[in-house]
Amino acid sequence: MSYWFTTYSLGEFRFYAQKFYSNGKKVIPKFVFKLLDPLAIAIWFMDDGSFKSVRHRTFIIHTLGYSKKDLLLIKEVFRSKFGIDLELHRQKRNSFRLYVLSKSADDFKALVNPYVIPVFRYKLGEHMPKK
Repeated sequence: MSYWFTTYSLGEFRFYAQKFYSNGKKVIPKFVFKLLDPLAIAIWFMDDGSFKSVRHRTFIIHTLGYSKKDLLLIKEVFRSKFGIDLELHRQKRNSFRLYVLSKSADDFKALVNPYVIPVFRYKLGEHMPKK
């Protein structure tokens, strides 16, 4: 059995495509400060996030493909706009992921919790054994 689908290309999204994919590479535009709100972060987390572990009880956003410079911009947006501290954790050679520091884990969870749909609640560490 096979499944397939077709997507449409809409001109309305061209602006964002050009800003987030410069010369065929994923980039974070400087105006991301205006775009990131709790709902946008929750959607990003549901797509690319995970609960670190029962031991660490914090969260990760997997960000392969973005430069360290771009991720430092995201780190600054989280700190200045939401008071959430992130670090970059090296993954593979020149790739990084965003790691929510333990001291900010509760704040991060509170920020995204209202928007995380039931099928993704496990990413918040729910139904995990207490340490």
